[in-house]
Amino acid sequence: MILWLIGILLMGGLGAAGKWVGAMRFGIGLIGLWLGLFLGYTQSPKLWEVVAKQNYANPLIMWVMPIVAIFAASALIFIIIGVLVHLKVMYFIQKNRPDDKRVMVERMNSGTGITLGVLYGATLFVTFCLATLQLGYWGIQLRNGGDNSPLVKVFGKSYEWLQGSGLVKTVRGLDPLPIYYYNVADCVGLLYQNPSASRRLEQHPESMILAEMPQFQSIAKNDSFKNTFRGKPNIDELLKHDASYNAFIDRNLPNTLSTVDWVDVYGFLATGKSEKWGNHSLMGRWEVSILDTVVAASKKVNPSDENAVVKLKFLQKAMGLMVSDLELLVNANDEVHLKGSIESAADLKGLVSGRPSRQLITKVLKRIQSGAKAAQPKPQAPQENEFGEVMMDDPDAVGGEAPAGGGGGASGGNMLESGELHGSSSPFTANWSDGTQGRMTVEGNLVRVEYGGGVIVFERVE
Repeated sequence: MILWLIGILLMGGLGAAGKWVGAMRFGIGLIGLWLGLFLGYTQSPKLWEVVAKQNYANPLIMWVMPIVAIFAASALIFIIIGVLVHLKVMYFIQKNRPDDKRVMVERMNSGTGITLGVLYGATLFVTFCLATLQLGYWGIQLRNGGDNSPLVKVFGKSYEWLQGSGLVKTVRGLDPLPIYYYNVADCVGLLYQNPSASRRLEQHPESMILAEMPQFQSIAKNDSFKNTFRGKPNIDELLKHDASYNAFIDRNLPNTLSTVDWVDVYGFLATGKSEKWGNHSLMGRWEVSILDTVVAASKKVNPSDENAVVKLKFLQKAMGLMVSDLELLVNANDEVHLKGSIESAADLKGLVSGRPSRQLITKVLKRIQSGAKAAQPKPQAPQENEFGEVMMDDPDAVGGEAPAGGGGGASGGNMLESGELHGSSSPFTANWSDGTQGRMTVEGNLVRVEYGGGVIVFERVE
């Protein structure tokens, strides 16, 4: 009701003003509004880099300011042009036409001005509705019940007006932004309201690719950002955070996000199951099973060796200290990666093959002497009953899936080895970047990976 009242006031007020302003000024000004909207959405990317160099504290300014600036500049320029044309035409008529012709032109200018004034008000109303849809959709997702940012307070409230007006679908039909913009908002809203789902974000085969990009790694590895996010802070705190700032001002961010099926990611965050990738048994993120890997490596030790027991104990201790965070990543691009804090792929090969180098033995002994601890407890996957309330009342109106609330992140560690995945069913083949080849066999929630002359056993991240 409130939104309809705003529309009526804009169209009625400017329509009434059109009787005095006239058709020429409103008509030319209307062209300026339409052109400003078109140029604002199509040409604003060219200004992103210029605005980014100003180092505004809030990166949201980088994305919004170019659109607003182009729209405002176009509107102002055409208003000035309209005034000049009006004065020029009316002066010419007064000097060169008889009174009856002059009066006829003035009446026509005044009468038509009413119609164009209504159109001018309608255009401003649609512009306000577009801004409400695009910003308010995020605002309503990120409300925390406490100290909210102006984005949430203003546009979150106006989005409620838009929903109540029944105009959401109509405005969405005029919206130039792609649908993934709203699907990303659904996922962020789910993570914001249910931080326990963040562990799943880096497990989806498509979002996993983003999680390993440098600009997002700065977020994933920053404990301060994670702790801030879990507390459902004012959204401005997240935008301005040192860990996230560079990611948010990356002008390639829209193209990067467009490569992911966010509807499927949303379903995966909420349920732990992917409709798109669920039938691919190897896709996702796996973490090392220390016990199974030690058993596999122990088979490389000759039982008749008089030092066999010592070597086995060393392998068990070394595994717990050096590869407890080892991960296997298989993403949607059929790329396979081994990642962990162990210093090099050579050290990893030495451990899993049962033939550690002297340098690796020295490293392990130093860590033992320093009292380093092995294999920390793993974070638990979220349960479905942990999810918070659904934030959006009408997500289908803009094409999103029903949000239930959400945090994100990726683990740390070095990229030790990469390769290409081949095959559509187990056993798969991994062509590693060092030129070797190994089989990857899925056995339920375990996968055995042949690597470096040995076998590493991983278990699926839950």
